[in-house]
Amino acid sequence: MGDWNRDGAPDLVGIKMNGTPNNKTELHILSGGSNFQTWLLHIATPLEATNSDFWAFAMGEWNRDGTPDLIVIKKQGATSTEVHILSGAQNSTTWLLHTSTPLEKTSYNWRFEAGDFNRDGTPDLYGIKTYSTGTHTVEVFVLSGASNFGSSLLSTGTPLAELFSGTWSFAVGDWTLDSGPSPDLWFIKQNQTPSSTEVHILAGETNFQTWALHTTTPLQQTDTSWQFDASDYNHDQIPDLNIIRLQGTSSTEMHILRG
Repeated sequence: MGDWNRDGAPDLVGIKMNGTPNNKTELHILSGGSNFQTWLLHIATPLEATNSDFWAFAMGEWNRDGTPDLIVIKKQGATSTEVHILSGAQNSTTWLLHTSTPLEKTSYNWRFEAGDFNRDGTPDLYGIKTYSTGTHTVEVFVLSGASNFGSSLLSTGTPLAELFSGTWSFAVGDWTLDSGPSPDLWFIKQNQTPSSTEVHILAGETNFQTWALHTTTPLQQTDTSWQFDASDYNHDQIPDLNIIRLQGTSSTEMHILRG
């Protein structure tokens, strides 16, 4: 999600990683202002075909020009995890950054999100290590966007035990609306629950050491054919849960639960 056309409504960014005519990663954006009925962009990027095993993507206004940029995380870089950024103002056809990071090469047990952890106006990179951790908990690593992701802002274990099983998604959003330095970290437990998809939120102001929310949702148990993000769809300053059903009745569907 990201406000691509700057109308105040978060838009849905679809990234087609492979199976494209020109063997490039493609970007397709639906307007949130039209309830996701109108296209804003279809474009091939300069990035070769990718896959979900070793590539991750996020949106963030990295160069502060008002348009969200596409943050590309290459888990298996030359010597480390790498970050590459495509300019949103140039319709994701021009590179803004190519850089290695202090993170080692990463794999299936890592997830990535973007958020302004230290509130300096530049999106930072959240690396979430779900298992095989030193603390035997889910660990969070935050790299500073202002340093071109070259320095660490946080490295910590959390109250959540390692996730060896089940399907989980992650998001970043300031649900607690606190005055602290960082937004909160959302854990969406999609299955291995009694009957529904659950939301669990760790408070950013405690460096993800304290739970702010544990709740069930009206959504049934979900699997990998569902994706999640957090953004303020109804403009009440509280991020909502954006639910993308990839295998809907006849198309990809969008469902939003009020935060």
